[in-house]
Amino acid sequence: MAYQMKDRGESIDFHVPESTPVLVNPASLIAGGPNPEGGELFIEFLLSEEGQQIKADWGHIPLHPDVESQTPLNAEVLEDHAMELDVDWVIENYDEARNEWQQRY
Repeated sequence: MAYQMKDRGESIDFHVPESTPVLVNPASLIAGGPNPEGGELFIEFLLSEEGQQIKADWGHIPLHPDVESQTPLNAEVLEDHAMELDVDWVIENYDEARNEWQQRY
């Protein structure tokens, strides 16, 4: 969204810290949901070239190898900064980490 805002003229930029978790936009099927076949088709679409192009056009970073990122960031650039994400640590330290980032930026 930072790039969309920048394109609209907002005075904002995007910064990737030296070590940062890289999170994906998850999609999942709910066990016992009313339409598992439709859910599977939707997830396949999200991961398809067409679905990834839609995401890229919205400023998201595509993972499909045939879809070009619309921002300076792509999966290869972020891979150099990627780190393991300790979810338990995040849960235990969420408030402290959020407050630290708010003070920094």
